[in-house]
Amino acid sequence: MRNLLFLLVCLVFSHSALAAGYAETTFKTINERLSYMKDVALFKAQKGAPIEDIERERVVLDKAKDGAAGHGVDPESVSAFFTAQISAAKAIQFRYRADWLSDADALKQPARDLQAEVRPALLKLGDAIIIAIADKLKNEGPFTDAERDLFNDTLTIENLSQRDKDMIFQALKQIRLQQ
Repeated sequence: MRNLLFLLVCLVFSHSALAAGYAETTFKTINERLSYMKDVALFKAQKGAPIEDIERERVVLDKAKDGAAGHGVDPESVSAFFTAQISAAKAIQFRYRADWLSDADALKQPARDLQAEVRPALLKLGDAIIIAIADKLKNEGPFTDAERDLFNDTLTIENLSQRDKDMIFQALKQIRLQQ
């Protein structure tokens, strides 16, 4: 009996750890994707390019929706989530640009190439986010408010405000599997 109880307790804890793992993997990947926004902001500032690029945003959203559908996730709910991420990413970039107005030396540091290095990495991370979300939804169900603290603790990007985090998390909670 004691062995059965021990096995049951281990099963419950390992399931909980795995479930937290799905959410944590998703949150870490979102954090990693947003970590590239300083590179994006620096490259655009040095090239005199605007932060907002509507055409590029459309490409990112279309790719995210296609990837979501391929993994059994509702494309429209993923679109709303990626739109929230894009909004937060632009806010991060604007905050860096504002800081650099009073620190011209910051703009002298070398920037990673947006086309050759940064965008390919962002696309891979976007795909990884979709896969992580699909795994979470298929194995544990939707994201819930119980995971909010882990989300907030995991997203540690400079210039990402709490309001940005709230917007992303709310959109993340709305993502569903395809019906």
